[in-house]
Amino acid sequence: MDGSVLERVKEVDEEKAKLIEEVRNYVEGKLEKIEKLFGDYTDHSIDHSERVLKALEELLIGKERLKKAKWKDERLEIEGDCYLTLDEIVLIVLGAYLHDIGMSPEIDYDLNKEAKRILDDLENGRGNRDELNKRLEDLRKEIRDQHHEISAWFVKNDGWLKKILERLRVDEDVLADIVRGHRMDVLEIFKMDSVGDVRVSLLSFLLQLADELDIGFKRVEDLVERRHEIDEESLKHVLANLNAEGKRVGGEIVYSLNLKGFKE
Repeated sequence: MDGSVLERVKEVDEEKAKLIEEVRNYVEGKLEKIEKLFGDYTDHSIDHSERVLKALEELLIGKERLKKAKWKDERLEIEGDCYLTLDEIVLIVLGAYLHDIGMSPEIDYDLNKEAKRILDDLENGRGNRDELNKRLEDLRKEIRDQHHEISAWFVKNDGWLKKILERLRVDEDVLADIVRGHRMDVLEIFKMDSVGDVRVSLLSFLLQLADELDIGFKRVEDLVERRHEIDEESLKHVLANLNAEGKRVGGEIVYSLNLKGFKE
């Protein structure tokens, strides 16, 4: 047992684990295309999703706690009163894979479809390049600002995904709320009601924290060599990630930020 949440799911329901892996494989290509639209942003590929899961496992729960946790019926009892139900684990893993899907030009949301058309026109030399680039920049801002809502839309509207969620017995509205929650104000998150044995606010908060904890060189590796080509806002993210580290120390998660040589 490697201590991953997916391995823990396999112990009690191999079919659910296989279906989660199918979702992972389905969204991988769509997530990889985010780089085509947001090439000057931090990494939002499938690697980012899997690092979010790793942050959940190693920083938020703790690797040793996760390994030692015991199943009691469909509840994974982690330590003391801390637990996650099987449904909650399935939902947060799916949330990690789907939370940024709204940034992809490969989904059927209107803004994303238009961005894909413009990218194709630019690539094939069609239309007025200056006008197309201006419209694309406007679309990038809209998509970036709304991507958590677009991701929630995808959860509820993608035909293939809906069939898988039915087989997983996952409530698409609950998953959409968790995905949306990764960019919501924390005070709004904790107004979310639980649904059955699923603590929606807890899962949304954990996903947001795990997303924020994906920091470090891997997040900006592809941008480092192109740092002179990207805008000032993106450069700030590159510099922050190059100098940041997150780790668990006992019962605390500690951020370390080294600002030496920041101007350089």
